[in-house]
Amino acid sequence: MLPSVQFSLWIINSFIIVASIFGNLFVFLMNYRSYRRKGYFLPCELICCALSAISGFLEVVFYLWMSMSELDRSCLISQACYISLLLVIFSLHSALLWITAFLLFFYSAKIVIEPIHCYTKVQDAILKHAPTVLAAIFFFSFTFNIPLIILNSKHTANETNTQQCGNLVVRDKIIFLSIYLPITAILPAVVMVKSSISILVHLMIHLRHLKANTNGFHTPKLSSQMRVVRMTLVLTIVYLIALITYVLCMTFAMINNNRLFEIAGTAASIYTMASSLILSYGKQSHWNELAKLWREFVALFP
Repeated sequence: MLPSVQFSLWIINSFIIVASIFGNLFVFLMNYRSYRRKGYFLPCELICCALSAISGFLEVVFYLWMSMSELDRSCLISQACYISLLLVIFSLHSALLWITAFLLFFYSAKIVIEPIHCYTKVQDAILKHAPTVLAAIFFFSFTFNIPLIILNSKHTANETNTQQCGNLVVRDKIIFLSIYLPITAILPAVVMVKSSISILVHLMIHLRHLKANTNGFHTPKLSSQMRVVRMTLVLTIVYLIALITYVLCMTFAMINNNRLFEIAGTAASIYTMASSLILSYGKQSHWNELAKLWREFVALFP
């Protein structure tokens, strides 16, 4: 990647990451305020808190790595430091995607009644242990990424003369593309799409029943679930766009040994910023509070 392009991405990411951190901090504080008021977390609030905390921390670590890589042209910083940051970035990114999938799975299980009794029991067992599931996602994200980073760290260090500092050079490209990407990025997308389709089918059936009951005298009114339905569908669409960008960038980077990780990271930053807005929209009180803060901010600059 040309130095000018890398510098431009660094500047663009500065603004995106600030907006993303603010949005995710807002989501975290709103859910934490609800916890302080009630004395306990609802499962969806706990998942949103974990999602926003991981998103914000991921943005900070990614910007730190990008800044070090941009400023350290002579590779004075130890490669072990870069490898440690990359381990955190890849692990948090995996956890972010799987927790997002878990959030949509949660809403799907709450909204849609599955006809399969065994499947419903599995859903209930998972939802009753949301903290355990979140801890397991976080733990396995790190344990799954450690071998990838460690096995390629020596190969990466040997390539610092021909590659820019901090770049991860994957030695086993076939394993990376056939195992790592599907497990960390594509499988969460499958869960999200399945959950979204279930919610969409439920919505269509719900509308059909409402129209049948109204007998054509007045238009049917949707339940309060509609806001959550819109949130999950939009979140899935945004995720799929970010996923396509991420997979394409990482695939081309692996095949051609190009440095496209910044572009993939920028796509992830845009996704975390957009997801914070979408999560805020999912709850009316949060959206109203965010709109109020925005109006107050705009009023400062007449």
